[in-house]
Amino acid sequence: MFAQIQDYPPPKKLLHYVCFFCLVTWGASAIAVASHVGSTAAWFESTRQLALLSFFGLLAFGFFYLQYAAVERVVGQELNETLGQLQVTGSAVLFLAGVVVDLAALLSNNPQFAGIGLGDNILIVICLLGEGAFLVNVVMTFVLAQKTAGTVRPVIPISRPAPSPARSPIATMQKFTSRFDWSHSPALLFATAAAFFILAGIIQIEKSPAYMPLMKDGALTYVSPGYLWLPLAIPFAAFAVAYWLIEIFTGWTFDRHATRMNFLCTILAAIEAIRMYWSWSIRTPNMDSHLPGAADLFGVFAFLALAAGTLVWNIFAAQNIPARPASLQSR
Repeated sequence: MFAQIQDYPPPKKLLHYVCFFCLVTWGASAIAVASHVGSTAAWFESTRQLALLSFFGLLAFGFFYLQYAAVERVVGQELNETLGQLQVTGSAVLFLAGVVVDLAALLSNNPQFAGIGLGDNILIVICLLGEGAFLVNVVMTFVLAQKTAGTVRPVIPISRPAPSPARSPIATMQKFTSRFDWSHSPALLFATAAAFFILAGIIQIEKSPAYMPLMKDGALTYVSPGYLWLPLAIPFAAFAVAYWLIEIFTGWTFDRHATRMNFLCTILAAIEAIRMYWSWSIRTPNMDSHLPGAADLFGVFAFLALAAGTLVWNIFAAQNIPARPASLQSR
């Protein structure tokens, strides 16, 4: 069906378009909500639902893209394009239906539309059907690859003599960085994320005109959103320091899968903290509001516990990785 449409984008490019649309929709609606915190108008609830739908839609479609990129890199070939286009197009249509309902409530200023609650159901359907279509796509790709594996002749690589080592600045730099490979360093990965939240917080403190509610000394006050972004850098900075110390003193090479799981759990903890604060700031910004308790922070603590567990797993895996030959370390 999609093959008959001329110049129909491939799945990953479609996901680029959908993620950009979600980002623009979320940004516009979030700015409107942040500018009218505490409003009781009907349009405010519709705009809030649109912001939540767009934000979690951005996460869902971004996760789909990461899945495609990771699986195609591991498998070494592209997934079925038609099934991928069907997955992305169907999910995008469902997401657009939820956006249309929220926009109808916003434009009509009718509270009946706002009470439908279609956004949560749409997101659940998108995740279930999208993951199902993706798994079918992966299975079909493996089945087709097994059928064609027997007909492909193995290619014998041409042996080439190893280049002679040269005493040059480039060779000296490679020897210096052989023990501490920044390109595969978890410390650099977590430090980059921490720097992102720090820079984003500083920029918002200096430039953002919006203010967000915060409880301070038992009273409700409004601060720049940059002050709320800065604490999100703490867990990333802590993991970056831990990995950096281990890499410096032991020279271990960490497992990439464990590193990605550690980073993903930390990202999910940050997202859960944002979601928890967003829900509190929208629904309870008044003089009787209280800070979220331990029960509200259960999701954040759970993801941080998983992140700490993956750090332990990564350390255990690094101890069992065979050391590189001395000939490679001396290059």
